[in-house]
Amino acid sequence: MITEYQVSQVKALYKNFTEEFKTIIPTLNLNPQFLRLFREGCYPKAGQKREQTSHSFQIERSFAFDSMMQVLRSYINKVESSRDLYNFLRINNFWSLEFMVEFEQAFINQGSTGTRLLAGFITRNFEINNYYPLISDQSFEIAFDELIKHFSNARTTITTFMSLHGPNGSLQELQLSDNVFLRKAGVDLSKKFCLFYSFPETCTTELYEDDFLLEVIYEIGNKEFLSIHPTETKLLDKWFQILTLLKTGNIQRGNILRFSSGWPLVTLKAPSQSYLNSNPYDYHFKSTYVLNDRDKPDILSIILSLKDVHFSSLDKQIRYSMERLSKAKKTRNIDDRIVELALAFEFLINTSAMEVTLQLCLKAIKILDDQNTNELVYKDLKRFYSLRSKVMHGNDKIDATDNNLLIIDKAEHIIQRLILRLSTLNQKYSFDKISKTLDKALYINIPFQQLIDEV
Repeated sequence: MITEYQVSQVKALYKNFTEEFKTIIPTLNLNPQFLRLFREGCYPKAGQKREQTSHSFQIERSFAFDSMMQVLRSYINKVESSRDLYNFLRINNFWSLEFMVEFEQAFINQGSTGTRLLAGFITRNFEINNYYPLISDQSFEIAFDELIKHFSNARTTITTFMSLHGPNGSLQELQLSDNVFLRKAGVDLSKKFCLFYSFPETCTTELYEDDFLLEVIYEIGNKEFLSIHPTETKLLDKWFQILTLLKTGNIQRGNILRFSSGWPLVTLKAPSQSYLNSNPYDYHFKSTYVLNDRDKPDILSIILSLKDVHFSSLDKQIRYSMERLSKAKKTRNIDDRIVELALAFEFLINTSAMEVTLQLCLKAIKILDDQNTNELVYKDLKRFYSLRSKVMHGNDKIDATDNNLLIIDKAEHIIQRLILRLSTLNQKYSFDKISKTLDKALYINIPFQQLIDEV
């Protein structure tokens, strides 16, 4: 517990430190490495949508928090009062930062937590002052209050946003779980994403206000901040996998931004290098992954059916199928989409050498329809496999006609339903048992669930 006396002591030390640091700011402005950190990004003016044929933009100055902090670290040991501040934080240890090293050692290791508490404080002041190298009385008070609040708590709340390339529609916001939301970006987040990921000369727009993003809120212990990346990755992977199963049509991961008042320890804004693909959707190429208010009940029903599913422990065949489905939902080429969907389907269902398409169709019906009477599944898959045959055997390229796209959408929907069903079954039964039961089901006319319980 931090006492008022300790707060007043550390505030006085931070005040001395920042006042002295102000005197070297003119030196910073002579450093090309420092000046290069300030960049101008562009973002769309309010009220614009991606599908418009033309757009207008605004340009604004910004910098990446952690890049700025890394450069400032090299200046900290030039400020005499930084030693007193650093040692006070380390020796008193009332924030339980027992991993803080000696002052000299901290500056050998530029990534040390101790130097972050100093360089991060200066960086936060610059950020508050509209990304200018300035420390004001107001910015000092705001940054210090955040610092004390952060270290008065044992845990820190982090909000991570991942932009979604593809989804469109009238849905504004949908709560997927206690701390996960699917929603429109809005003006403020659109601006933040665009400033971080665009340059004035290109104005590649990551996120318009009408685009969708995934919001994940989670907590992490202040002593466990180094585990933020695996925690975040696991959450984003899980929920993106669920999004691929909710609707047919194109959906891709976009970039991520992370926000937290816990800047003393938490990396605030970190692009995921794996997802730095540009958003390909505009008025020329529109996605068919549509989210409207009327979809809410179906979406929530699917999420409820997956509440006990552990995606990381699913059988490899189901995981491979989901990977292929994800690739199908990313591609803009109709032939590639057919091939990826066929692979996604065939990973799920084992077949023998004879009458492969017939086996696939009949087994899909067995899994999806306990009454074994759904002829539409058979007809839809037969049409899809007719297209697949043309692509795989090189007889023809498939035209993107409305009829062909409808056939592919129906096949994708069936594959999504199969993955959902098999994922829930795989929580109780091995994939091998499911496959053997499907083989037996072709010759026994009883519901699949009943049969697998008897096998």
